[in-house]
Amino acid sequence: YVYCTTEEAVAAATAVLSGSEYVILDSEGQNLGRGDGKLSLVCIGTPHADKIFVFDAVSVTKSVATAGGLTALLANENIRKVVWDGRMDYLEILLTWGVAIKGAVDLQIAEILSRAAVRGESDRRRLDRLEDGFFSSVDVIGNSKLFEGLHLVLGMQKCLEFLGLDKEFSKDPTVQAMHAANRTDRWMERPLSDRLIAYAAQDIKLLGKLYDTFEEKSWITASGLPKLAEISARYMTMFQTRSQSVSYGEKRIWIVLPLDILVTPSGRTYNCVFCNRSLSSACFEFEMSGRTLRRRPRCRLCHVVSMKR
Repeated sequence: YVYCTTEEAVAAATAVLSGSEYVILDSEGQNLGRGDGKLSLVCIGTPHADKIFVFDAVSVTKSVATAGGLTALLANENIRKVVWDGRMDYLEILLTWGVAIKGAVDLQIAEILSRAAVRGESDRRRLDRLEDGFFSSVDVIGNSKLFEGLHLVLGMQKCLEFLGLDKEFSKDPTVQAMHAANRTDRWMERPLSDRLIAYAAQDIKLLGKLYDTFEEKSWITASGLPKLAEISARYMTMFQTRSQSVSYGEKRIWIVLPLDILVTPSGRTYNCVFCNRSLSSACFEFEMSGRTLRRRPRCRLCHVVSMKR
């Protein structure tokens, strides 16, 4: 990998990356998306992770990122950005460098879409995933209407294990222990240790391998890229402010894909009193109260999470 801390290094890296059909992107930092979140590194690789550039977000300020062409690269929707759950990448880069990532395809979304469309998974399997993975204390099958359109999300490590790729790539146990001990503040130390920089760069290799594997398995296809990009954009841009991310995180609903992501919202929207998202009517339950049809104040996702509690 190449560690970039100056405008000259940023410009040289951006020149290489701008010539790529797509790039692979990931970031590291202190409690990304939380109240005390800070961006430390933005890692971007060429296809197959043949070349990896690690941008130091402490040294590479907004003006340096702009002058070096990095913000233009991130905003260029014609250069695909491959991410895994890119919501925090999007938010922290937006807050740090003032640029909204465009043209992203989120592999976490691609994995979910592939379940029924490519792997032929039944709706019963979708419900079983939810029950086995999070809602074990809830009668998911008996309340299937409430769970309509809800999907359990998979973390990158779990996906690697499912595909049998976890043995090929093992993460540094020292850094994993650091994360487990909630010491992500170590990402903000300067000089940053080679161990942490290498750990961050390795995630680009993991994402590159996953992207290649998804293509081999037809989980991602050229014809499906526009739809995947559209859905990924809705997913990644959920949070435009840190307070939105913090508030949503407090609701403990990260493990389920949010509503109004896979399907384009249409018609009138309503505000959920729990997650505070503005959602289409399909995301809510309606019930008769006398002769009046009343909408429940919580969206279906927040309602089923409250049932679990």
